[in-house]
Amino acid sequence: MSATDRPVLRLRWAQRLNALHRTVGMAMCLLLVTWCASGAVMVFIGYPRLSEAERLAQQPALPSLGAADVRTCFRAGLDAPEGLRILVIGGRATCVGRRGDTRLALPLDGSPAPTLDAGALHVLARAHGHETRTLGRLTRADQWTLSSALRDAFPLHHYALDDARGTELYLSERTGEVVQRTTRWERGWAWLGAIPHWIYPTVLRRERELWRGLVIALALVGLLVTTTGLMTALRSVHRARRSGRGFSPYRKPTFRVHHVLGLFAGPLLCTWLLSGALSLNPLGVSPGSGVPTALAQQLAGGPAAGEDFSLPPEQARTACAQTLAVRQLHTLRFDGVPYYRCVASPRESLLVRADGAQGAATARPSFEPDELLRALARAHPGHLPAELVVLHEPDDYHYPTHDAPDVALPVMRVTFADGEQHALYWDPARAQPLAFHGRRSRLMRWLYHGLHSFDFRGLYRHPKAWYLVILGLLGLGLLMALSGLQLSARRVRRRVARTVAPRPGTIAPAPPPPAGQDADSAGPPSDAPPPPRLA
Repeated sequence: MSATDRPVLRLRWAQRLNALHRTVGMAMCLLLVTWCASGAVMVFIGYPRLSEAERLAQQPALPSLGAADVRTCFRAGLDAPEGLRILVIGGRATCVGRRGDTRLALPLDGSPAPTLDAGALHVLARAHGHETRTLGRLTRADQWTLSSALRDAFPLHHYALDDARGTELYLSERTGEVVQRTTRWERGWAWLGAIPHWIYPTVLRRERELWRGLVIALALVGLLVTTTGLMTALRSVHRARRSGRGFSPYRKPTFRVHHVLGLFAGPLLCTWLLSGALSLNPLGVSPGSGVPTALAQQLAGGPAAGEDFSLPPEQARTACAQTLAVRQLHTLRFDGVPYYRCVASPRESLLVRADGAQGAATARPSFEPDELLRALARAHPGHLPAELVVLHEPDDYHYPTHDAPDVALPVMRVTFADGEQHALYWDPARAQPLAFHGRRSRLMRWLYHGLHSFDFRGLYRHPKAWYLVILGLLGLGLLMALSGLQLSARRVRRRVARTVAPRPGTIAPAPPPPAGQDADSAGPPSDAPPPPRLA
């Protein structure tokens, strides 16, 4: 290639790049506007969900359990990896767990499980203090029950409460529990926030793989638009400076505004689109931060056995009731020893050993670091952790967010001396592993939560600063997308005008005659110019 051909080739590539940006951008600008605007809504109101705190707040305190024995629930085949829950449903103390893949509820006294038909569930819904009307029975998810955590709760019964908030409840036909609650306010804002932002219509979200592929594809197309636009904008700056025309070569205000906004908002939109695509883990690039099942089972010391829980649950409730208004009892197993966990709220709980080895039941708030070290030594003989730190403040991988502000603290962080520098985050009050981070999952934390939600320590510790930063950046991205949408609309109008404009050498059609005048008798006005003569 000769030296004279190189500028021509660069010009052709620049023209193709610009044409690609304009063509694809015409279709993507509206989607970028939607994503930025709905993201601003989600800063304040997310997708409706029933949090653990709300679920516990609506539970009555556990009454005296008498001679009830939790072992009857285990003998009936009820179990769950996270343990059984003992709570009041319909005025009766009930065990809730799983039998295989099915969520079930059994009375704690060993009596037959009640039939949870439409009438019985209607009575449970009315217990929330308002008149209730039935909206239907669901065997498939609707717009507000799309969470994967609710899959084993179906069928659901849908009810509307006659209250000022327009509350709607979803009760599980398997257990009688309220598994979802929404209000008119939450539903309305979700249609402006989470649903358009996540592209979350029910008919699409039910097909998870189709929805996932579509969102990743749209994010990558948007990344193509913003990347080509940013490259074109940088080339335009270089061309303007070489020609001595200042910062931007464009003189028309609309083009100049879009160019300047693109230089500042383009990198921001690129990071948001890339991190949004990575959140769905395309090609399985991230191992995730979930705790491996094998490690969780090793820390528990094996599966729970009903015969281990020789202490009656009433004794555990009595031991905890001195300091807590116990709403639920959870069964758990840690390092081979069974425990009851008395729960009053997400931040208020006590532990009671359930095998009766201590004699009188005594309650304690949490486990100690040396107990976790002993459990790890048994789970991984010869592979002791390199460091154990008790965190009383959040760190970069266990922290509160605007969407989940109630983070468990204190937690224990155990770092292992392996090639991946794995770190286990463990909740000593629940004996529950929370997260397991390696190098790739730590990287993905920054690529997604860092770039997409701006979850940086200096910001999530100061929520007001986070709101100002994220709303300012969303506003900048919205202005850039709106300017692109305006240019795209002008381009479409020009193309339409060229299509319908009369070709040279033809006569434009005459305007229709005034109302009430016959078309054949209507002639041109006396002062009209003569018609053009055709060659």
